[in-house]
Amino acid sequence: MSFTSTMSAAPASSAESTACVSRGRRSQQTAILAPGQNITRNRSASPEIGGLCQAPVPPPSAKSGITFQSNPDISFNSALNAYLLVFQSDDGFFYATSSDMTSWSPPRLFMSTPPNLQGLRTPGAEYYYYPLLVTPSAPSDQLTGADGFIFYAKGTQDARLTQSNHSWYRRSWSIR
Repeated sequence: MSFTSTMSAAPASSAESTACVSRGRRSQQTAILAPGQNITRNRSASPEIGGLCQAPVPPPSAKSGITFQSNPDISFNSALNAYLLVFQSDDGFFYATSSDMTSWSPPRLFMSTPPNLQGLRTPGAEYYYYPLLVTPSAPSDQLTGADGFIFYAKGTQDARLTQSNHSWYRRSWSIR
């Protein structure tokens, strides 16, 4: 995938986090679990799932040393004939692909940003969140094609560290 422009990244501090999603029947709640947390009858929509939570796509190592992933979005991409997952991490926005939504390719950076967690902890710093791929000609927001737009939030952290100022942006993208 390629974009019309990118931003540069800078170092930050270290931490580690990720999340897993356990889904089941519509009548039951979706559980978001930390890695290694046991999926039980009370936390899982389907009691037969059981076992430890495993991230379907491991979080990428960041230049800053901070390892996390958040705000995932999945679509079926007709140009790749595969599911396309986009998410954010400390170095920017990443993608992974899968033919079966079980086995995923390693995550690949497609839009670099300044370190997000450092931005959230520093008054006046920029932060980038909520990547979403859209192909306007697709009949659904769950389908993408060979090109389209990425929508994302960009903000400047305020002095109270409440993320009060952010706006939506869009950029063109295409699969080469």
